[in-house]
Amino acid sequence: MEPNPAGYIELQNFPTGQLNNFLTQVLREFDKRVDTFNLNLDIISLLLTTDNKFLLVGTADGLIQVYQTQSMENFPFQGHKGKVNCLSNVGIDKIASAGEDRSIILWDLDAKEKIAQLSGPSAAIKALAASTQRNLIVAGGLEDIIYVYDLETRKLKKELRHHKGYIREICFAKDDNVFITAGTDMKIVIWNSEGLEFHMEIIQEAKINYMIYCPYTEKSNIGDIIDKGVLVTGGEDKIVRLWNIVSGEKTLLPKHKSQITAMCHIENSRYIITGSAKGKLYLYNTQEARYETEFKLPSPPKVAACSPDGKYLFIGESDKTIRRIRLVEELQRKERIVIHEEINAAIISSDGKSIFTVGEDLIVKQTDVETGVSENLRKFEGSPKCLTINGTGTLMAVGFQFSNVKLWDLKIKKEIQSLSEHTLPVVSVDFSKDGQKFASAASDYEKGEVAIYDLNTYNPIKTLSVAQPVKSICFSPDSTTVIYATENELHVLAVNIQESERAVLKGFAQQIYTLKPNYFTNHIVSVGGNGMIDIWNLNFNTLITSFNCVQDEEEELKADDENEENEERRHKIFHERQERQGSWIGAAATGRRPAPKVSKLLSCSISEDGEYLLVGTQKDEIQFWSTTDKILIGTIKVNLRPKQILLDNINGKIYVVSTNEIIRLRNPVKAKANDLYIFGPSIYSMLFTSYFKLFMENEYDGEYPSHLNEWVILPWRINILHLFAYTVNLKYANLAFKGRCKFLSTTSGVTPLTLALDSKNKELIDLVIKKIAKYTKVDWHIFTRIEVELPRLNELATPNLSTLYNAAFQRSKQPDLEQFGVLKTKEGHPFSSNSYHIDCKNFIKTTLSSKENEQFLIYRVSSFKFNMTLGNLEGIKFLTTLIACEDQDVYTAPIISTIIKSKWKTIRPLMLVHAAFYILFLFILGYYSLMQTSPGQDTVLFVSIIVLNFILFFYECFQITIGIKQYLQDFWNWLDMARILLIFAYSFIEPFVGGELSTTMLALILLASFQRGIGFFRVFKQTRYMIRMLTEILHDMIPFAVVLAFSVLAFTLMFQVLSGLSEEKTFSEALIHSFLLLFGAFDYGNYSGAEWSCFYVATIVNPLMMFNLLVAIMGETYGRVQEDMVVADIQSMVAMIIEYEAILFWRRHSGTPMHLQLCTSSEDDSDSKSTTTLEKQGQILLKDILLLQNRLDKVIKDNQTSYDGMNRRIGEIVKQGNSNLQKVEDKQNEFKKQVYEKIELIKSKKFPEVL
Repeated sequence: MEPNPAGYIELQNFPTGQLNNFLTQVLREFDKRVDTFNLNLDIISLLLTTDNKFLLVGTADGLIQVYQTQSMENFPFQGHKGKVNCLSNVGIDKIASAGEDRSIILWDLDAKEKIAQLSGPSAAIKALAASTQRNLIVAGGLEDIIYVYDLETRKLKKELRHHKGYIREICFAKDDNVFITAGTDMKIVIWNSEGLEFHMEIIQEAKINYMIYCPYTEKSNIGDIIDKGVLVTGGEDKIVRLWNIVSGEKTLLPKHKSQITAMCHIENSRYIITGSAKGKLYLYNTQEARYETEFKLPSPPKVAACSPDGKYLFIGESDKTIRRIRLVEELQRKERIVIHEEINAAIISSDGKSIFTVGEDLIVKQTDVETGVSENLRKFEGSPKCLTINGTGTLMAVGFQFSNVKLWDLKIKKEIQSLSEHTLPVVSVDFSKDGQKFASAASDYEKGEVAIYDLNTYNPIKTLSVAQPVKSICFSPDSTTVIYATENELHVLAVNIQESERAVLKGFAQQIYTLKPNYFTNHIVSVGGNGMIDIWNLNFNTLITSFNCVQDEEEELKADDENEENEERRHKIFHERQERQGSWIGAAATGRRPAPKVSKLLSCSISEDGEYLLVGTQKDEIQFWSTTDKILIGTIKVNLRPKQILLDNINGKIYVVSTNEIIRLRNPVKAKANDLYIFGPSIYSMLFTSYFKLFMENEYDGEYPSHLNEWVILPWRINILHLFAYTVNLKYANLAFKGRCKFLSTTSGVTPLTLALDSKNKELIDLVIKKIAKYTKVDWHIFTRIEVELPRLNELATPNLSTLYNAAFQRSKQPDLEQFGVLKTKEGHPFSSNSYHIDCKNFIKTTLSSKENEQFLIYRVSSFKFNMTLGNLEGIKFLTTLIACEDQDVYTAPIISTIIKSKWKTIRPLMLVHAAFYILFLFILGYYSLMQTSPGQDTVLFVSIIVLNFILFFYECFQITIGIKQYLQDFWNWLDMARILLIFAYSFIEPFVGGELSTTMLALILLASFQRGIGFFRVFKQTRYMIRMLTEILHDMIPFAVVLAFSVLAFTLMFQVLSGLSEEKTFSEALIHSFLLLFGAFDYGNYSGAEWSCFYVATIVNPLMMFNLLVAIMGETYGRVQEDMVVADIQSMVAMIIEYEAILFWRRHSGTPMHLQLCTSSEDDSDSKSTTTLEKQGQILLKDILLLQNRLDKVIKDNQTSYDGMNRRIGEIVKQGNSNLQKVEDKQNEFKKQVYEKIELIKSKKFPEVL
């Protein structure tokens, strides 16, 4: 494949046949990651500094060469007079060295000079270790004494004795609480660093040449003095041992078959690498005590060291070279760019050279991405909260806390306009793609505002008040609509001032906080804080799909499925996870709206071509999702909170915006022709390439490492499953499937199934199909990756094909579907949609009559797309391969029967028209044959027959266009060709020859035409079965007819020979005589005695035995057809559908593949029909209960108004009564008051006043 001028791969031109070239490039990737440096010095020891800046090489001539790890520029340290046997880090910028001259020298790397020289040992030093926490240097060599020095005073602190031989290795344990020594006496001794006292010893079986300590974080029970960990030793017996230094238990590691020459640990001691005398490096997993893989080197390694950050492995070899092996993916991460104390928003320029940011310091800055130099554009009085740049990079808009938006001209770097239509804080701004319009959204905690502006006049086109808070706003890719998001809904607003709101879209992303348009297609992406991402098609305002980006419980889906019994448990785990997470695997797959999760999304971005979604999570990682495969490709750990993700599509970079810094990463999906990026669970992608090489060269036969399932090679999206399918490795392919390896399609659509089909290995194909059917329970979108391969699968007809199709038409669990209703059509008609989401209005009636009874409804949606347009080439190809499929169970699969019945219902009127036309042809032909006795009366009829024959001839030509092979496989087409050719021949013979030949031709035409007319009875269900029976009987009679013809021929020859005794017969007379014997037409008047003998035998064999055999054959055929009546009926329908779709040649490339949606009553559902009697009774009872509940709900709903009115009336009566009672009490009180007043007057004797 030739790269384009920009250096990027033309991913669309990636056929299956070129996969070998790309796999070979993966093999070369291993070699590309190895750099070789020739030192021309005998290498004795290696050390990498803790800051990973320097590599120190101890040599045989006393020099210490100090190399910069990146550039490999070097400078020497000279102070020893013999071999430099050992090196050790002393803090960050200092090292210690020791060797044959019995001295220990301290060096300062920054000053590039010797600090001090320690003496004491009386023999060459072979081992050295330092601890800055304990201020100790421990050394040992060719004597049984261990020397301990104080780092501060640089004096000998203590001499330790316990070994009976010289010291080979020394190392400190984690936290430097203890140090460990190993000697030639085969003892491993653990010393207390605090008191410099003996703690314990371990005896091993061989002398130790190499020893390293691999610490674990978990503490032991021995007073936290010794960390739990693994001590790794390599002995002279060629065995690598893992020691538990607490219990003294050991584990032997396999594979080493030669002398151990080097050892080091990588990735915080999770792995160790050992070198052998045969030039190999072996990789072991210390935590699992497992051999991982091996690398082949040009010469045997002598020493090894790994950088503290785990990026590089350095190997010193016997050929005086150092090899630097890159273990990890190079992200090209830059030093952090600190722009603001807190970044509110950021946007990248259209040319990818600058980043514009706004922060809490109220300053808008422009930062050069290469130099990191920032320029202050302006400090505002208000608080800027959001910003964006138009497509040409000339205008920038900044939204403020104080309700206004300011537009900046980036060329002159000045403010050109201030927009102030809002009264709330501005939260989101966006330019249209055509650069003519601008939109902004403002919101507080209760309500929101939306405004659309014309950038030519800066006047508002439309303003809108929203009753809910608005979270984000953006233009559609075609700039005709504005989409704004509330917390759980998207609102599509027409830009045109005359139009109102077009649609309200409610998906499965809740707590929506951002929208991202996909300019490659007219799609919009909404991101929810609950971990859900929805993708909407704005052409139809339908939900295409959703992603659940919260993977907290992914390990539950990796349950071991070595036994089929575990399958039910895995399904239960998956459905429990759906209920907890609300995982939406396609809108129709689960239908549960997810609850908020702790691990939420922080940011999202979409690639330029719309192929990938980049999602930032609170786990400080960036997830890469494929929008085509609808699957997580991989994850990059960034170790900061990704508040925003900016994509530079020109230079292939990713900018991750955190609270106060921005980092730049290589974009793995923006690949170049000679560059790879390998996603994986560990940082050691070199591990994957080594396995890839071993599997490709068929050199690996060990235990399958499960972590290989997570690796993906970008930009092609190749994983280990592609490799196993390509190399037809059944064993490891099965293990990869069991380990839940991702089933991916490459960037050109090549899946493991594609490679299996190309290999034509039926065992591999059957394995892949079987696993895909199981994968659908977890990865419902898997069919979108294999739908193009379905015709090839039909041709092969593997045993599990019907299982695959049964899994392709699942019941929808969408929560808002009506469970009861009346279908618009009796049998239910499938509805084609771009979305998984089902609209009940497409299937059920909205108004019901009193005579219509509601039914319990079942909804289904196809997991793959199918083009239902009649005459479409893809649909014809699918049905053509389906009719040749040997797996008859495929026809009963719900998805297949739905497709066939739907097409049949649509195309049946065309069949009836064709049948009527053919009946007209037969009528004219029959009338013409009767008029042959009246010369001169048949000219018009003769011409009519010729014209009709030409029309039928063109009809057959259109059928041939779909494939001559397929055309010739249909028996009815042979009759059509015979009739057409006979009529063409008759049209020349009748005018010019005539006579008996013409009459014979006409008789043959009548025979072929009326026999072909029988085929039209297939249009009707009542006669289709009979036609099928007839064709099957004729087919099964072929062997019988051969035997019968042979028998008739034998008796013909016998009768001809014996006829000479009485009356000599010709061969034709004898043949006719033998044939008539079959039907009891006996002519025995002149038989001789020998002829009577032949007659007796012939009547027993042919009429009696042969015809009884024929009856038995027909009975067997009847039983077989009766047993497969449903399948046979569908096969006949498929054959006729293909025949009539073939004539619609102008529709070969019309229509688009869509998902099929179907709603049926439970009585018509295929799954319901396959249940047992007891299950059916239970289902009927459940449906009756649900129907009764539904009716009661409706009754309650219908009468609710009456109940509410009655309650209100009672309330009014009670209220009125209370009011009247209060009035009575008031009058009583008033009367009492008057009585009391009169009594008082009487008491005061004021009678006149009383009177």
